[in-house]
Amino acid sequence: MRRPALALALALGAASCGPAAAPERDAPAPAPRPAPPPPQPAAAPDPKPLAEAPPVSDATLRARLRAAFGGYETAPERRELEGLAGAERLVPALIELAGDRGEPPHKRSNALASLRFFAGVPGARAELEARAGDPAAPRYLRRTAARALAAAYGDDALATLGPLLGDPDPDLRDAAVRALGALGSVRSRALLEGRASVEADPNVRLSLRRALPQR
Repeated sequence: MRRPALALALALGAASCGPAAAPERDAPAPAPRPAPPPPQPAAAPDPKPLAEAPPVSDATLRARLRAAFGGYETAPERRELEGLAGAERLVPALIELAGDRGEPPHKRSNALASLRFFAGVPGARAELEARAGDPAAPRYLRRTAARALAAAYGDDALATLGPLLGDPDPDLRDAAVRALGALGSVRSRALLEGRASVEADPNVRLSLRRALPQR
């Protein structure tokens, strides 16, 4: 009588355990993580802008300009001049120095030539044109003004430079030829070609041949 009860108990125990669990499989290995990008170098800081010149009195500025133009063979560059004062103050001071008859010619000439650095500042162009076209001005200043006009204004200065080709002073004509030759534009070349047919001075003719090499 006990065997049927034992068989029933065994059957119930097997049913409660459920089917045999399937053998576990190895889990797939995780994919490797991408390497982080290399660190970027830090950007270089922007260069510091040129500090504005501290304000100085007009008398101090004039004294510093006279010292800056003390060399016979060298003259200060634009950056050096801008370290003394702003362009609006520099131009009048340069004009004053160029017009000071008590200063030596090299200072006056270099001061006048430096106006080419400040072509857009009121007064610079008018001073150069006046000097170049003034028959009473010292000849060396007229030559300096002609070169500075060409350097600063290019073909826009032809209205002033063209008439200088016919000036009685051969040195001024020569300076005008060299200035126009440096421009190398069609209009400046036409002016030089027109002068080449009538120029009599041998030095000016030599400069014309150099400016017009095919002649």
